[in-house]
Amino acid sequence: MSPVEVVDKIAAAIAAGQESDYRTALQELAAAVGDAQAADLPPALARLEPVLAGAALGAAADLARAAGGLAWLVEDPSAVLGVLVERACDALELAAAFRDTHRELLGEPPAHDDFGAVQRTLRTFIPAAEGRVEDPLALAQAWFTGSGWAQPVLLLAQRADVRAALPQLGRLLSAVEKTRDDFDIAHLLHELLFVLDDAPLLVLHRETGRGYRMTIGGLGDNFQLHMLLAARLIGDPEEGWLPGTPPEPEMIAAAEGPGPMEPPGGLRAMFNLVDPYGDWIWNEGRPADIPLLDGARVVILDPPVYPRRWRAGRAYPLMTPTCRVDAQLPAQEAAAWLARARPAGPRGRRAGGDDAG
Repeated sequence: MSPVEVVDKIAAAIAAGQESDYRTALQELAAAVGDAQAADLPPALARLEPVLAGAALGAAADLARAAGGLAWLVEDPSAVLGVLVERACDALELAAAFRDTHRELLGEPPAHDDFGAVQRTLRTFIPAAEGRVEDPLALAQAWFTGSGWAQPVLLLAQRADVRAALPQLGRLLSAVEKTRDDFDIAHLLHELLFVLDDAPLLVLHRETGRGYRMTIGGLGDNFQLHMLLAARLIGDPEEGWLPGTPPEPEMIAAAEGPGPMEPPGGLRAMFNLVDPYGDWIWNEGRPADIPLLDGARVVILDPPVYPRRWRAGRAYPLMTPTCRVDAQLPAQEAAAWLARARPAGPRGRRAGGDDAG
């Protein structure tokens, strides 16, 4: 059976409210996709779009995840990207409304992944909320399925082409901001929406006076930036690179892929990262937060202040990072930039955690 035929079975099962037929067809879809030719996948994806658009949130969260996995496999996922973002926004917005209404009427809601509490919650929340909200059932369904609807967007947004084409970006950002403390997936998606792509970066090494023009993209946090800067810039000083011992291959592979995200012994700091205004650039932060100086995002590399280690090399296992040296700066130009940079301030000048710099 082709993927398109299985999608038609899924649509019929949802329309008829046949839960067992729906579950069976979902399993058949996974098998059909595995056996299909590449040309068979886009038509199936296009057939999924109206099914996802019309299904109740509580009925099709698993189908949304399957659609995201299928979309990952095709060159152009636009057939379902719009509807997946739309329904993720719907689900997260309604989940936030459920949380607030439940707190007002009944106290703290159950955990969103406590599926044993679904029926009890429906019995208590729906009668309590009737007359206060338009559709209490939809709110409750969104609470227990919001992660499922957000997951395919989180998956697909690890692709640079998807990040460049995400529809309703403002609405999506607002929805994940409302729920990032409730759903781990919403928190991860929130951070992913701030990832830079094809972004110029000026990197200066205060001790040697050297500087580099670089391009970065697909970096989930400054832990990853820190490690890839060390991997790209530490080398033979006679050839214009920075002195020191480069990171171990396992550390580079953890930050760049495809190595394990958490190599044995973790990763260690090679520098203290500082912005041109003297504030530390905390590893827990993201490259998008590095401030600009005359339109340039600038990182100053100082020696580590104290030994620091962290466990994971990258936050998003499927996102392809870019950290490329485009040019070594002439000494005079590097010196001019460094002359404008303030010395690093004391630890704690900007709030951060233990793994900083």
